[in-house]
Amino acid sequence: MQKFLKKNSNRKNILILLGVVVIIEILFGVFMPKGDNAVMIDMAGSTSSAGIYEIIENYEEGMRQSYIIMALTLDLIFPIAYFLLFAFLLFTYWDKAWMVFLPFFQAIFDLCENTGIVIMLRALPERLYGMANAVVVFSWLKWGFAAITIVLILTGIIRKRVNNRS
Repeated sequence: MQKFLKKNSNRKNILILLGVVVIIEILFGVFMPKGDNAVMIDMAGSTSSAGIYEIIENYEEGMRQSYIIMALTLDLIFPIAYFLLFAFLLFTYWDKAWMVFLPFFQAIFDLCENTGIVIMLRALPERLYGMANAVVVFSWLKWGFAAITIVLILTGIIRKRVNNRS
């Protein structure tokens, strides 16, 4: 893994991945279910199964199908892209291979969250409260690892700049 990171954690790859992440974010906006109550479930910050089902209940059938298609396409690629981007940035600024596990776990929990949402949407009108609770936990873990990753990247950038001035 160290070899892979040394070889690929370069400005070119980081910029390419940043471009991919930005393009996917734009595509989310384009392909996201449209309507008055169109909210991405995994971005809503729901803290309960009832909160998730409140969002789902506001979806029309077409919105649910659109969400499922988006989750099975763009939202499969997105975690891979940001995992690599964050891994390369962490390695660039900290030179510690173990740190790549932070965005790796973020991506894994994101994929678990997306899978749970698709299962819940496909199960309607049946309500899977256990799955909804799992989705909430996956979401908390995803955002927790994201926060740690971002703080470490920003700290690494600041640290490198301060060290370069000395």
